[in-house]
Amino acid sequence: MAEQLSGITPTRNPAVRWRQDGDKVLLDQSMALNEMGAFIWTQCDGQHTFEQIVAEICRHYEAESENVVRQDVRDFLLDLYANNLILLNEQ
Repeated sequence: MAEQLSGITPTRNPAVRWRQDGDKVLLDQSMALNEMGAFIWTQCDGQHTFEQIVAEICRHYEAESENVVRQDVRDFLLDLYANNLILLNEQ
């Protein structure tokens, strides 16, 4: 299922206000992302592909299963997309 984001570059919706608060990210003052969510959010800059985000998380957090990370990142990005917080751009 993660294949459906292959080649996709997620970009933060420019209409969404956000700020970094320590290792968390606060979105529009109504949603807080934990450390992992904040890490993914900051990678949604239009420069990192889905695959690059997965690889960076695996490296940064020394993840044991890339498949689990891939599925979790996919689910998180699709949730952000469903809430109009990010755009999913094809390369």
